[in-house]
Amino acid sequence: MSRFKSFLKITLLGGMGVLLPLAVFAFFIAWLFDLTTDLIQPLTNLVLRYVSLGEFTADALVILVLLAFCFVIGLIVKTGVGVWMHNHLDHVLVKLAPGYKTVKDIVQQFFGSDSKDSLMKGEVVRAWIYGRNTPVSVTGILTSRHANGDVTVY
Repeated sequence: MSRFKSFLKITLLGGMGVLLPLAVFAFFIAWLFDLTTDLIQPLTNLVLRYVSLGEFTADALVILVLLAFCFVIGLIVKTGVGVWMHNHLDHVLVKLAPGYKTVKDIVQQFFGSDSKDSLMKGEVVRAWIYGRNTPVSVTGILTSRHANGDVTVY
């Protein structure tokens, strides 16, 4: 009987081990969708006022328009005039908005830039933060390699 109980426990835990991460992921996606639709609700209401669409379709349309807008801004910033405008805007915002530079640096760490490596593209490393003689190590993400051979780990 104990083999049967053990079989039931292991099988149940195995099933939960497969389904629980999927459920957590589904809840995360639902939360993210609700958050996004709440943020774009004024634009969705504007679309619904002029076009006869369902709420979900209007949300999808607004998201697509916002993504297209981001794409166009990205294209503009690739031009010489766009680079100048972006640098000028950054210079003004650094003076006017406290914390802007910090937020900008964090975003650049995640998505990368010409001067910084992306945190998302970093390789997973094992770091001995107290030295090799101490048996304590942590998992990190390699963010950049320096000319002298040192590395930066997040």
